[in-house]
Amino acid sequence: MKTVILAWTHKVCNLVTTETDNFWGLGDTIRGTIHLFQLSKKMGFRLIVDIQLHNVSHYLKQHTHEFDRFVLENKNKIPFISDVEQYIESSSDDVLIFLTNGSQRLREPISEECKLFIKEILCPNEEFDKHIRTKMERLPSPHNYSVLHYRLNDIEMINIDNNKAIYDKYLENLLSNVEEDSILISTSKKFKDFVKTKNSVFMFDIDIGHLGYAAHKDIIKDTLYEFFLLSRARLIKTHSVYRWLSGFASVANQIYDVPLQRI
Repeated sequence: MKTVILAWTHKVCNLVTTETDNFWGLGDTIRGTIHLFQLSKKMGFRLIVDIQLHNVSHYLKQHTHEFDRFVLENKNKIPFISDVEQYIESSSDDVLIFLTNGSQRLREPISEECKLFIKEILCPNEEFDKHIRTKMERLPSPHNYSVLHYRLNDIEMINIDNNKAIYDKYLENLLSNVEEDSILISTSKKFKDFVKTKNSVFMFDIDIGHLGYAAHKDIIKDTLYEFFLLSRARLIKTHSVYRWLSGFASVANQIYDVPLQRI
């Protein structure tokens, strides 16, 4: 039986990361993990997910395995693979290591077994779990809240000076959808600051980072915290500037069964 190691990493050997390309957010990485889990059932290989090379490893429980050292020794030789099924089938190696984002929409329903597998990966370590609980105590309604989630562009998360967008249309959307128990989460600090001057919706004043961008290693803690807020919400109303939904919101819906409404 082959062993496939999905390495969550910021650096791959066959692509160059820039401020606009070749970095993968939580939604991308989880989609790739789900795709490989489904393939492992179809193709009969053993799947190991290793997060030690990714910044989220500082906040999630790490599960040791016999290939820990192998991953570290090969950290500069990990490729990004798009067509993973063909790659696995054509390789004669007993142990494969790579990163993938699944490349396309998932075609199969996500099983309860797969959901549990993902939840075990996304398990906060003791220190981060305490951080989550402490911050959640500040919520107006910690056990029953909805989220207004605004997914604006990646450029602003990485370099906020590059985006001069006017937020009036987003504010109009927010005012049409805000509820008494709403929490505002956005990839744009500028938008949140703008909303503060117009509405009293609850929000956390945090550093905003991109979980896939290596340079954000020191500021993703609260971004990851906001993901766990999404995963525990009673409802997510989400708006995206892209054709696709936010990976944050999609994972909360697909894995944690939080109802999702596009606005």
